[in-house]
Amino acid sequence: MRKNILVLAGIFSIVLLVLGLWGFIENQMKLTGSFPSNTRINGVDCSGLSVDEADNQLTKEWNSKTYVINADGEYIGNLSNISFDYDITDELSGVQVHSSLSPLLTWFSKQQGSIFVPMAIDHVNKPFLEQFNNLRLLKHTNYVETKNAYVDMSTPSLMIVKEVYGNQIDKELLFGRIISDIEKGVFVLNAAKEDFYIKPTILSDDPQLIADQEIYRQYLGFEITYSFGDRHETLTPEKLKQMLTFNGGEVTIVEDQVAKFIQDLANKYDTVGSTRLFQATYGGTVAVNGGTYGFRMNQDAEFQWLLSALEKGKTEFRTPEYKQVARSRNQNDIGSSYVEIDISAQHLWIYQNGNVVLSTDVVTGNVWRSKSTPTGTYYIFSMQRDRILRGPDYDGTEYASPVDYWMPFNGGVGLHDAPWREAFGGDIYLKYGSHGCVNMPPEAAKAAYYQVNIGFPVVVHY
Repeated sequence: MRKNILVLAGIFSIVLLVLGLWGFIENQMKLTGSFPSNTRINGVDCSGLSVDEADNQLTKEWNSKTYVINADGEYIGNLSNISFDYDITDELSGVQVHSSLSPLLTWFSKQQGSIFVPMAIDHVNKPFLEQFNNLRLLKHTNYVETKNAYVDMSTPSLMIVKEVYGNQIDKELLFGRIISDIEKGVFVLNAAKEDFYIKPTILSDDPQLIADQEIYRQYLGFEITYSFGDRHETLTPEKLKQMLTFNGGEVTIVEDQVAKFIQDLANKYDTVGSTRLFQATYGGTVAVNGGTYGFRMNQDAEFQWLLSALEKGKTEFRTPEYKQVARSRNQNDIGSSYVEIDISAQHLWIYQNGNVVLSTDVVTGNVWRSKSTPTGTYYIFSMQRDRILRGPDYDGTEYASPVDYWMPFNGGVGLHDAPWREAFGGDIYLKYGSHGCVNMPPEAAKAAYYQVNIGFPVVVHY
């Protein structure tokens, strides 16, 4: 019983002591509302100042200073007119409470010059940032870029390329150091430039990098090259990696990525319906859009082939399978042998190996009747002798026109002789043109018939 009474008495005494102490502090602060005499905070005399007044005085003092930067013993520049906002109110209030609670301890601290309040920066203004970004330390252009070590996946050898220690300044690191210094009251930076260089984060002896290299060499040590005439597309290990996943020694082919690659390949190299820059006989280079001529890849066949090649994991050289081919697999898939029809000039040329072998005036589709010959790049898909061309005439009746030479290139549109015409060329086509075909003088049509063959390109343009 006596023990319990003593415990309660002790607790009661502690409570009274705390309440009395807080009352003493509160009373001291009410009596003064300011820092005691001889109070120096961060080297600034704050005697008799309130917390807000001390805040303003310290802010003014700090913002009047100039931050000087020296690197490798060389003056680099300075940052002046700092004009920051600081968050120090709570710290100053704590110092005032400390002074009220223990005047003797506070006096001793002041004598030792040890009252320091960190000048926590609350806001960095735009002019300061502009000064920082304009430091000549950051403006030089002749620098070596810092690079991490990496596995070179451009070739099947998959070598590790060593890291590069460059001399680029890490702006964030330097800026953080400057802010930290100012908060601590340090306004001179004496450092070596290399202290602030960007450092590589992955080195050539990094265990994870070496482990990755081993995995890549096991499963990606090959490449697949596709041939497109004068162009090639190589699936390097880096591209192959997108089509495979590695999990605990298990390798899985990502079929969606394989299909996407084949589709991208077709979009890049298929030429059916594409716009071609064509060197016209008259008028220089013209853009010819659309048509049926060109290459069209067999995407299903190529998808299955690539799946099989990935499973084998061997270097391959591949010419794709096509559903439709053109005369040349080079970028100029028309080649140097073709028919050119210039609607504006109402003229036709046949080129063989770059040489003109036939040149003649023609009459193309009737513009007034909306029967213009369609432009584009096509090919001769049939050749017939002694054909009767039939179709609806403008008056609603059916026409039947016998021709000796018929060379269609776009559905019912083709080259043929037109013995019923007395003239060719000029502006006949505007009101008295054909139903869409290219009408030729009989002797020219005969010559053309023996110059072209099935698959021969036909370029129609204005």
